[in-house]
Amino acid sequence: MLIANMAMSDLLFPIFLFPLRLAEFRVGSWIIGGALGQALCKLHIFLANVSGVVSIQSLVLIAVDRFGAVVVPLRSPLITRKLCPFFIIATWITAMAVFSPLLVAYKLVKYRERLMCVRLWMEFFGGSTFANYFLAVAVVFLFIPFVLVVIFYSIILMKLKMQAHPGEQSANAEEKRTRRNRNVLKMATAIIVGFFIFWIPYFSSAVIVNFSAPDSSISFSCSFYLFYIVTNYMIYANCAINPIICLTFSKALKIELTVAYSFILVVSLVGNFLIVLIVYKTPTLRKPINMLIANMAISDLLFPIILFPVRLVDVQVGSWLIGGNLGQALCKLHFFGTYISSLVSVQSLVLITVDRFGAVVVPLRSPLITSKQCPFFIVATWIIAMAVHSPYLAVSKLVEYPGGMRCTSQWRETLGANANINFVLVVAIVFFYTPFVLLAILYSVILIKLKRQAHPGEASANAEEQRTRRIRNVLKMAIANYVVSFAGYHCPVRG
Repeated sequence: MLIANMAMSDLLFPIFLFPLRLAEFRVGSWIIGGALGQALCKLHIFLANVSGVVSIQSLVLIAVDRFGAVVVPLRSPLITRKLCPFFIIATWITAMAVFSPLLVAYKLVKYRERLMCVRLWMEFFGGSTFANYFLAVAVVFLFIPFVLVVIFYSIILMKLKMQAHPGEQSANAEEKRTRRNRNVLKMATAIIVGFFIFWIPYFSSAVIVNFSAPDSSISFSCSFYLFYIVTNYMIYANCAINPIICLTFSKALKIELTVAYSFILVVSLVGNFLIVLIVYKTPTLRKPINMLIANMAISDLLFPIILFPVRLVDVQVGSWLIGGNLGQALCKLHFFGTYISSLVSVQSLVLITVDRFGAVVVPLRSPLITSKQCPFFIVATWIIAMAVHSPYLAVSKLVEYPGGMRCTSQWRETLGANANINFVLVVAIVFFYTPFVLLAILYSVILIKLKRQAHPGEASANAEEQRTRRIRNVLKMAIANYVVSFAGYHCPVRG
């Protein structure tokens, strides 16, 4: 549970920090203004720092738990199952309290016609310098935990080495217990070593920078600033290190699945969010094809948001958590929303193909999908998807088993014996195989047209070449997206 808590805190870091950093690199300034922009400016720094401190506290609690299990195994656990949730909540409350000043100090300001998210510490806290605050946090939540963890694990290692060899009767059980303790110890040690390798250089360089900031006479070399920037990116990378360590040292399927789902969840959220954000914030990109790609990104966002949290809970707990009317509603929406996502993506890909067909094959005619028509096509993809998969709202039900609750699709009981087979077959033919044939035909015509294009004159050679390359890239992207996303899912396999 403590490792899962650390994984949850590591999720915060990429979700809140990376999209805004990438957008800032791309555009060169903060892109969202108003009240929402102010809120995101404060939250992205606040939650990124909360993430780090929650991870550190979780590492200390893991060390305490291992200390109790190895050094005093006959006593009751230092962190019991009942107490563990309270410790986890305490890590978040403590981290939020410590970094609450950042919610006040950070502000969105306009600088040289650009929005910037900056720290205005002196403006809000007067004579209290940020350097003192930063040093206090570093000492209490990095250096002291580091010393404590080193002491705990040193004692644990000595205890493991001094353990007496068990008798023959209990040799196997004792050996398994010792091996399990050592595996967990290795994993925890690797996480701790990795954490401090990535964080200590940053804290050390940041302390120097913050204490030197008020003194304008102090200047740093380019190599030091480069080191400081590198240490910033090292702490960004740390959130990806812990899952790799868990996979390396643990053979438990639960951890592997949790890491896999968490990784896909983060990548899906960040990637699709950025696509939507860039199209929304850049007026020149609001063309039919980009709007259709953004529509596909929105539908792809539904998939991880609805499906992966349920899968993660199922992996960790083994049953559905929420009962009652809310549980029934979430069960129905779980299936309904997941399948809607897939169907909207398929329709968006077909519309993208039609748009490219018009642009390449009949470029002199008015576009097949105009900017005015595009929103109506997008709305139609969602209405059709909702209508097609509306039966899932009837057949999806939350049922209780001896081991807990399960969200299942009860086609036979609700709509008849062969309802599920008939429904899946019709949907597969209409919304997979038929679009696949259409895409194959349209892209074949497009490719033939591109090959037959007359060679342009020298004056327009570069422009024509760039246009052709851009069209080919869109074709490759659309084909790859369709085949990879849906071929394996819709093709029936009999076992």
